[in-house]
Amino acid sequence: MIRRVASVACAVCALLLLGGAHHEREVAWERTDGPEGGYADGLMAMPDGVVFAGVAAGGVYRRDPSTRRWSAVGLAGDYVYFLAHSDGSIYAAGEANGLMRSDDGGHTWLPTSMRNGSISVDGDRVYVASSRLDRSYDRGGTSESLHDRMPIGRVVSAVGARGDTVFVATRDGASRSLDGGDTWQETTLVARSVRSWAFTNGAVYAHGLDRLHRSPDNGATWEEMPVSGYSAYGDHTLWARGDTVYVAAWDGIQGTAGDGVFVSNDDGDSWTRLTLNGLGRLSVRAVARVDGAVFASSLGDGVYRLDDGASSWTLDREGMTAAGTRDLATLGSMLFAATDTDPAVRTRDRGDTWEVATTGMTEGAGGDEIISAEGALYVTADPEAYRSLDAGKTWQPLGIQDPQGLASGGGWLYAFVNRGVHRSADGGDTWTFRGLTFDPRHTAATGDFVLASVNAFQFYSSGDAGDTWTETRMSGASVAPTAAANGVMYIGGWSDWRRSTDGGDTWDTIRGPGTSGTRDIFIAGDAVYATTRSGVVYRSFDRGDTWDHFSALPGGRYIATSVAVGGDTVYVGTFGSGVFRAALPPRRFHTTTTLAPGLTLIGPTHEAKRIFVGRNREILIGEAGLHA
Repeated sequence: MIRRVASVACAVCALLLLGGAHHEREVAWERTDGPEGGYADGLMAMPDGVVFAGVAAGGVYRRDPSTRRWSAVGLAGDYVYFLAHSDGSIYAAGEANGLMRSDDGGHTWLPTSMRNGSISVDGDRVYVASSRLDRSYDRGGTSESLHDRMPIGRVVSAVGARGDTVFVATRDGASRSLDGGDTWQETTLVARSVRSWAFTNGAVYAHGLDRLHRSPDNGATWEEMPVSGYSAYGDHTLWARGDTVYVAAWDGIQGTAGDGVFVSNDDGDSWTRLTLNGLGRLSVRAVARVDGAVFASSLGDGVYRLDDGASSWTLDREGMTAAGTRDLATLGSMLFAATDTDPAVRTRDRGDTWEVATTGMTEGAGGDEIISAEGALYVTADPEAYRSLDAGKTWQPLGIQDPQGLASGGGWLYAFVNRGVHRSADGGDTWTFRGLTFDPRHTAATGDFVLASVNAFQFYSSGDAGDTWTETRMSGASVAPTAAANGVMYIGGWSDWRRSTDGGDTWDTIRGPGTSGTRDIFIAGDAVYATTRSGVVYRSFDRGDTWDHFSALPGGRYIATSVAVGGDTVYVGTFGSGVFRAALPPRRFHTTTTLAPGLTLIGPTHEAKRIFVGRNREILIGEAGLHA
């Protein structure tokens, strides 16, 4: 029988040294089924109605017309911006893998000899433009550079080909080849940064940074298209077939008059702007059409669909679990995520299923920061801050406009805005405002101590719940996230951290986890968790003096944005790849090689241990602490 023996606690503590910088732990990461959304940059429609999307940091997704659901089909973690198909093969160009080819509908992918860039495919002939132009005659198996055949000094950024006619974009216009790329001539096209090409039965189209041009004679002459309201920005904004042309327009600023989808059914002679109803935040990046519907990709939301005859777009992202996760918070057994698409998404089953929880919020706003405090949830969603008292079922505005950060501690709730902070002692029912001389970026609070970072070298701290503030500048601090709990404040950095136990009067420099920069900090009980940009999670039980190192997210290509712990599970939010989870390993203990007189250590060198003191007295050291 194990009995608690308080009298030997000090002796046992003397045995334990959490020495060493980092201790690596293998954990089994798995991707949860959400949240839904994504930075769908490229779209491609197949003749059989299948639609493919290239998602930033999410790889390639495929939409099956029979199920009307998206599924990830490969290249997870890669930034896939360019898609093309020909003769049953699909091509995807990504930053990590270069040009990949699939011959079975995207289920498996094969490497090619070509790199990432704008793609144009015609039969077995493949062109890739990425500052230079490469060509392959065998679907990417082997390739050659056409750089020496191009006009001297030309840097190409986009390619379009039909038969032996090939167009490449140059800085101020375009060049054309009529023999598959062997020889080239300048064209009369004057356009700033042509991004994409399209071919109809009777014309060639070039989309520039802010103009659309058409050539009726295979590139010999060009004319600018007077499309009312059109202002485009992006790489894949054209789709054409027969005499029909679609243009996805985005002027680089969400929700402005230059956004939307335009269509011409008479080869560019006249244009119609499709309805904007339901088209989210209007950051349209690409367009594609299948029989019966038009698809438009969105910056963050995923993909929208406009059925023929419909008066409104429908968000079509079921199964596209590639949302950009900005922040995570736990409340009881539930996990909440603030994403680029939705201010609050929640899961009750560790990420197996997710549901949008935004009732009461302004439609179309993405989330930025979400925290839990005293049984309530708080979230910043442009341009308002909200509170939920029923675990995310409903939300009420707090009357805080343009919030920059949230923090809670010592019974206080803080909502930071530009040049000011709102403070509440009743959970957000009433507020008092105090002006500040700085614009906060990352904020945290514990007791009456409040911390707000401004930039990589400057932050402010308060020891009286925000009444007065002290500025501190630290050379090389690389201020990133902040966290505070149990009377300790932390400032994450690229390599070194700062830590204060006296409300910011003095700061210690401690060695931070990893070498790729801290992205987020989460404190649960006496444990401090941190994640780096590369998706490695670290845990410390001694306020950051030493760290346990959990294995990185699978694949090594994901960008971590946030970390949270709920129960025995650690969660990591990512940019463009949803949320990952892993079971927390048991707490690790390290011992000296010399034991105090009369003590015997039984068991392995880590995990739980029994230390015997005399014949009938033993102490168990485990995750929960000391037992005797």
